[in-house]
Amino acid sequence: MKLKLNYEEPFSQLAFLGLACLLVQLCALALLMQGEDPYGESIWIISATFLLLFAFLNATMQLKTANLQRYLTRSLYGFILMVLLTAGLAWGLTVGQESPTDMMRSIYMVILLCYVIFLVIVFLMRKIMDYAQRQDQEFNP
Repeated sequence: MKLKLNYEEPFSQLAFLGLACLLVQLCALALLMQGEDPYGESIWIISATFLLLFAFLNATMQLKTANLQRYLTRSLYGFILMVLLTAGLAWGLTVGQESPTDMMRSIYMVILLCYVIFLVIVFLMRKIMDYAQRQDQEFNP
């Protein structure tokens, strides 16, 4: 049986990056247990990194989708789930540690702003490409 992931689907992106985030965080947990990272900052940074990676990947895959409205709706739900997953994993793995929540809250807000900007830029790029293709078809029948 061959497993096929559809990377153009936001929930597939969520599953793939969520699993990768979990594996990398478990590796960082080993550093936390050895005392090399007393505050668990690396786990929070890994969470923010995977969230930003999801935002970028998700926005760029918007160019390939056929049904834009459906993709954007699933994309927003996927981003919310990714925020809950990454922040929940980081919080769960650093329980009992003094976690840098104020700093991470502002980082997550910046990533949210970046995600919205990525979506708008790619949306406008897609609209410009569609317009250019329509114009090209009008002049070259």
